[in-house]
Amino acid sequence: MKSIVLMVVIIFTSCVRDKNESTVPEKQVTVDPRVQKLDVLMSAFVEKDKFSGVVLAMREDKVLYGKAFGYANRQHEIPNTMDTKFRIGSVTKQFTSALVLKLVEAGKISLEDKLDKFIPDYPTGNRITVRHLLSHTSGIVNFTDDKEYPKIMSQKHTMDELINLFKSRPLEFEPGSKFKYCNSGYILLTFIIEKVTGKSYDKALAEIILKPAGLNNTGYAFNKIIIKKMASGYSIGSDGNFENASFNHMSIPQGAGGMYSTAPDLCKWDRALRNGSILNENSLKELYTPVKGQYALGWIVTKLHDSDVIMHGGGINGFVSYFLRYTADKTCIVVLSNNVALSPQRIGVSIGAAVHGKPYKIPRIKKEINLEVSELSKYTGTYVLEGAKISMNIALSGKHLTAQVTGQRAIPVFAEKKDNFFLKVVDAEIVFIWKNGKIEKLILHQGGRSSNWIRQSE
Repeated sequence: MKSIVLMVVIIFTSCVRDKNESTVPEKQVTVDPRVQKLDVLMSAFVEKDKFSGVVLAMREDKVLYGKAFGYANRQHEIPNTMDTKFRIGSVTKQFTSALVLKLVEAGKISLEDKLDKFIPDYPTGNRITVRHLLSHTSGIVNFTDDKEYPKIMSQKHTMDELINLFKSRPLEFEPGSKFKYCNSGYILLTFIIEKVTGKSYDKALAEIILKPAGLNNTGYAFNKIIIKKMASGYSIGSDGNFENASFNHMSIPQGAGGMYSTAPDLCKWDRALRNGSILNENSLKELYTPVKGQYALGWIVTKLHDSDVIMHGGGINGFVSYFLRYTADKTCIVVLSNNVALSPQRIGVSIGAAVHGKPYKIPRIKKEINLEVSELSKYTGTYVLEGAKISMNIALSGKHLTAQVTGQRAIPVFAEKKDNFFLKVVDAEIVFIWKNGKIEKLILHQGGRSSNWIRQSE
C-alpha cells in the first residue's frame, strides 16, 4: 500500500539462496528458448536478492513461465507454491476501482459525484469528486505518509477513525490540478462503497467482483480469519537474517491495499477484464484513461519495450507485488513476494522483455573490497536529499560505513570500489561524487531510480 523507497523506508534483505522452488506442470510450460532462459534470470534474483515468492507469465490461457521460490512459512519450512496466497497491497486499488465502476453501471454512483454527497460534513467535500479519489488527484493528504503511521498501522481503527486521521487537514493542492499518490482517497472510496451497497467492503467485493470473475482464491486479508495456503510476510534485520514483518492491523488498508490473491487468480482477473465479463466497454474505457500523467483509475497506463501496457504494483508489511498486462498480445505477468527486499517490478519487467524477445539484464552479484579506515572516513557526514527535508548520515562503524536515513536504523554499506558502495540488505548503490578535491554529494540508486543527496557536513 505504502510506496517503498529507501529514502523513506529502509527495507532489509540478505543474499542467501533458497533452494526450495516449484513450477507449474511441465506440460503447460512453453519450450520457447527465450523463456527457458528465465530460469537463469530468476536464479540470479534468488541468489543476489533473496527473492521469495511466485512468478507467472501467461498469454491468454497459455502459461509461458511459472515458478515458485523460497518459503511461504520459514518457521515450518513450508514452500511457496503456485497456489500460495499473498497480500497484494495496492494492487487492491484496481479491484476497488472496478467495484466503483460496477456501481456506476448500476446507476448508484457517478464519477462526478462530490464527496459531500456521501460525507456531508467533509471539509472541501464539495470540490472533490469520486474521479479525483480514484485517480489520486483529490489533493487530500496521504495518511500513510504521516510520521505517526508506523504506530497507527498496528492499531485497530474504525472507518470513522481512519477518515478522521486526515479529514480536517488542509488540501495539498486544488482537486484535479495535480497527481499525488494518496491512500486516503481509497479509504474514502471504501466508505462510499459500503454506504451505497449497505454491505461491508469485503462482502460487496466478493458479491459484485470476485464471484462473477471466478476468483476463488482472492479476498480480504483479515487478521483473525485463517486463510488456507496464506504466506507469512518477512523482512530482513540489520544482522542479515530473516525476521517476521511488522504487524499491520487489517482494519487500516481497506480498499487501498487490504486484499490477498494468487498469481493464477490475478491472471484470471486479467482475462475477465479483457473479455468484458465484469465491466462494460464504457467502464473499461474509464478504467484505462489516464487523468493526470500516466495514472488512470487504479491503473498506470504507459509503454514498455515499445508496447502499450497497463500495470500496478503494491507493498504492505512483508509483501510486495507487481501486475503487468500487455494490451496488444494479451500477455499477463504477475510477481508476488513475501520478502520486501526486492522490487518485484524489476522481475516483472525483465520477464516481460524475455517473453517479447527484448533485451534484459541478469543481476550481478557485487563483491566487497576492503578499504582502509582512513579512506572510509573521507565519506562520513550528513547528506540532504535534494528538494526535500530528508537527510542521510554516513558514519564509520568499525571497518565499514553505515547509512542512516531520517527516522530509520543505521544500515551497513560496503565498498565495491573506491567511491562506489552497496547495501547487502537491499538492492541499492551509493556513489560519492567529488568536486574540487571534496565530496560534493552522493547519488543513491535504488529501484530503477536515482536521487541526489547534497553533503552538508563532514
